[in-house]
Amino acid sequence: MRRTVFMLILFLIIIACKQTKINSVSNDNASGSIPEKNRISKQYLDSLDRVNNDYVFNAYNINKAFINLSDSSIHLIADMHRDHRIFGYRKPDIKSERLLLISIFTDDVQNNPFNCKLGSYYDTSSANDLNLKYMTTEGEFIKVSATDKLNQPVIIFIEMKWIEFY
Repeated sequence: MRRTVFMLILFLIIIACKQTKINSVSNDNASGSIPEKNRISKQYLDSLDRVNNDYVFNAYNINKAFINLSDSSIHLIADMHRDHRIFGYRKPDIKSERLLLISIFTDDVQNNPFNCKLGSYYDTSSANDLNLKYMTTEGEFIKVSATDKLNQPVIIFIEMKWIEFY
């Protein structure tokens, strides 16, 4: 409990510091300088990543995505009482490029802060133009075909710990 409170306070401090930086940039604009492109700093993303990961892994109720064995489709329905934070990676390695994020956390989804090429969503039903199909299991990951509205498949890898078969 103390750790969760500490992480929440740390997260709020980081957000407050970020607000100060944004205000100082806008004050510079009044003097006629060229504004910098608003980008989310790597430090902010790293802290957001740590805080939300710690919160999910300390939670009692974890929400998992389900793979329907009859058609290999992958579904996850958001539940406000159960947490999930699922990344789809380019390779079966958590350090590889993140292509997709399905998360219960607004900070993870709103404005796609991790710049996932396939987007950030609360659940699979909010990803209207994206169809996820299970292909195979590779070690601690599943191989997934993510097909967009133009029927262009992209192969992604999702950690097995977030998946259940039914």
